[in-house]
Amino acid sequence: MDLTSNPFFFLNASVRDNSRRLIELSEERSLFANPQKCTEARIILANPRQRLMAEIAWLPGVSPSKARNLINQAKDGHYPLFATIEGLPAISACNLLALAISCIKIEESEESRIKICIQTLIEKFEEVDIEDLIHLINEDRGIAGFPVVQSVDILAQTLAEHRGSLVTTLSEGLDKLGEPDLALTEIAIELTEYGEYQAPLLLEELTAKYQIEVAQHLDNLTEHILKLKDSIENIVKNSDRPDYLLKHMTSFEELLRQWDRIAKPIQLIAKTRGIDEVASANLAAQVRNLSLFLANEFGLHEHALRLSLLMSELFSDLPQLEAKIEEDITALQDILKNKEKILSEVRAEKEKWEQEIALDIKFGEYRVIIDTENITYLGPGWMQSVRIDEVDRVRWGVLKSYTYGVRTGRYFTIWAGSPKTTVEIECAVFLESESIVMRRYELILEKLWKAVCARLVSHTLARLSSGEKLRYGDVVVDNEGILLPKYKFLGLSSEPMHYSWEELSISSGSGYFKISAAKEKNSYAQLSYRDVNNVHILETIMRFLWKDGNYAKLRDGQFH
Repeated sequence: MDLTSNPFFFLNASVRDNSRRLIELSEERSLFANPQKCTEARIILANPRQRLMAEIAWLPGVSPSKARNLINQAKDGHYPLFATIEGLPAISACNLLALAISCIKIEESEESRIKICIQTLIEKFEEVDIEDLIHLINEDRGIAGFPVVQSVDILAQTLAEHRGSLVTTLSEGLDKLGEPDLALTEIAIELTEYGEYQAPLLLEELTAKYQIEVAQHLDNLTEHILKLKDSIENIVKNSDRPDYLLKHMTSFEELLRQWDRIAKPIQLIAKTRGIDEVASANLAAQVRNLSLFLANEFGLHEHALRLSLLMSELFSDLPQLEAKIEEDITALQDILKNKEKILSEVRAEKEKWEQEIALDIKFGEYRVIIDTENITYLGPGWMQSVRIDEVDRVRWGVLKSYTYGVRTGRYFTIWAGSPKTTVEIECAVFLESESIVMRRYELILEKLWKAVCARLVSHTLARLSSGEKLRYGDVVVDNEGILLPKYKFLGLSSEPMHYSWEELSISSGSGYFKISAAKEKNSYAQLSYRDVNNVHILETIMRFLWKDGNYAKLRDGQFH
């Protein structure tokens, strides 16, 4: 409901007119307007619940004569409205701006005014206060003799309905512009400081509506982009014509720019929530995959860098992707400086690593496969799998159970997992000799160490070196040392104590890794190899730190 379709405007009524006056106005209006519409307007204004929508969509807090004058001014597409809305209640200013947006003519010279009206309306709506609004409405109702609004919830619900009408008006105003996507982007940049601050509510809802309207177009563009991506990959694989590749790359970039221009305001609003816009992130991942494909598979680092630089420009509003892209750019620039030498080294190292980690063994009804992509464990009718590059936790250990001195079970178990999933490999097979089980267990661990654990050791050292604190069971590790539990009489624990690396000692046995304070016999921790993630990684790091004074290098942050 806009101002000119409001029952107050139709009947030339004031918010302070009582029921008798509304009847008189309806009868007067019926002399030259549709009598049924006059009656309907009067009924709406006489019904407290229906009246509320009309009041919110009107000009609360504005005198009748001024209200009529302001509406006439807002209907004039060339009237400088902005000076008149200062000092008005926020909801009244919003309603006037909405009318102005509807009435401004679709002319190129007026596009800037439409955009300013849209932005101002969005800003003004943020100033609407429920308590102030209910006070304005009830003040007029008290004079007109209508029941006051008692429920803030009902007012909030009605305001939300009106907000939907304002969003529709804003959307229609955008549609008047020659480049609505660019205008919405400029408004979003202005009101969120490039996505750094929370977006106003109307901007969020307007962008959500815009996203629905452009979804099909973006889907079509995405389809074209992905088809062109496949074409580029096929050209690289099957053709030695650089002109073909250059032509397709240029078209690919043009489509990406079209896509990003439309999606930019959606990206900005998502950024205000601290997340990557999903469709943009998915497309950016595909583009990054193409960049990595060109660089890693075919050594086309120039083209890969060109794509990465374009991604840095277009997808700068995807905070979770930005760091990866910058890393790609730096790496590609370094590679291009020493391309031949580095390419040779990288390929040789990759082939060596692939050979070292490769594993495919069967035992009983089970099978373990380790390759460059996944760790996979298969059994009769089931499969567990985790991506190599996502593994961030490992543990393993042997457990044997006995009853009256007779062994009743044995477990040679290895776990490798990510935040999403965990693969649990049991190496023991019923009735198989322990020497065979042990060889299998050690072989899988050898491959696992090269495939995953070496990376985890390096990554963990880097995290500690940067000042991060890491927990393992009931101990906390940092670059200075370890926070250990301290036990009092009868095993009761007191406040934990922090000990430097020089003050610690370590040992292992019976399935546990023990860390102790060298001079405090009651300060220690026993970490189960089978039950606590990454204990083996911690043990490796601690043994490394005591060689050549490496703990001093850790304190200095030298293991980034």
